[in-house]
Parts: sequence; C-alpha cells; structure tokens
Amino acid sequence: MPLSQTGKAKLLARSRRADVHGWIYLRIEGARPNAAFSMATTSPPNCGRRCARFRYLIYQDTGIEFDWFAKNASAMYADMLSGNWGGKLPDNFGTQILDELQGIVDGANQARKPREAEVTLADLIGWNAYPEMICQWFPAVMGGQVKPAVPIPKGSEPKDLLALVSQPRRWHSFLAQLQRVHGERQMDR
Repeated sequence: MPLSQTGKAKLLARSRRADVHGWIYLRIEGARPNAAFSMATTSPPNCGRRCARFRYLIYQDTGIEFDWFAKNASAMYADMLSGNWGGKLPDNFGTQILDELQGIVDGANQARKPREAEVTLADLIGWNAYPEMICQWFPAVMGGQVKPAVPIPKGSEPKDLLALVSQPRRWHSFLAQLQRVHGERQMDR
C-alpha cells in the first residue's frame, strides 16, 4: 500500500544519516517498501543519478540505449516476480522484491532534482539484471541465439556498430555526439 505524504514525512523524520570517517551510516525502518523508500531518499548520490551514470556506461559499452535493456529485463522478470515464480515461492518473496523496488522508485523520484529523469520500476529491474543481461543474454542476442522480447532499435544492429567502429571519422563523430547527449547535464562530476 503506497504511503501518504504525511506517512512519508513521518518515515523520513525517523530516518537518519551520518557520515563518519568516510562511511555513510543509514538508519531506516519499516516494511520493505517503506524502508526502501527511506533508503533511496536519504542515501546520496540518489538513485536517479546512479541510473543516469549507468545509462551512460551501458550506452558507451554497447551502443544501445539502456531503456532497451530495461524493457527486456522487465519482460523477462516482472511477471515471474509478481507471480512468485509461478507459485514456487510460498513465502511471496517475488512480490516482496517488487514492493521493495517500488519503494526505491518512490524514494528516488521524491529525492530527484528537477532536471533529473524519473526512475522507473523497469530501470531498477534492468539495473538488478545487469550481470545476466550484459554478460550472457546480450551476447546471445547479438549472436542470433536468443530473440529479445523488445526488438533491437534500428541503427543499433551489430553490423551498424561494426561499420561505425571501422571508420575512425564516423566513430569520433559518434563519441562526440554521445558526449553532447549524455555529457555534463546528466553526469554528476
């Protein structure tokens, strides 16, 4: 159940943060979504800035926007989690994970600055699925062994990336455009 604004204010009033000798200590409380909300709101840099960095790095590494990975991760895992792995999780751990992630989304969006992009549940599912998505699933997609739920965006196919890398002038133009698009306005320096 989502917290009201009053409930959020009370929860944050009980949350504490302390910076001691380079360590960040957080005191949070409540059920999973509430504790996750407090954590995302009180721990800097906030989740939105972390996601912006992550988006930049994924795009730099793969040439494909992170949204594509996030949508595919959601297609692979969201139903599985919401259905508690087809009923195989009698403790409802799958739905608890989604509740916790939703709490982080709510907290991150409350703490975000006006120019920062909103964080979505798909972003966090994609972020959590990163090791499997990038190290195993993405190479299988690029090798034609797996068909993604969301098709690869036009212009991001492997042959296009290979053509780009093999022509230094186009590659440097691409890197300059990447810096303009994802540069200082999204990166926290």
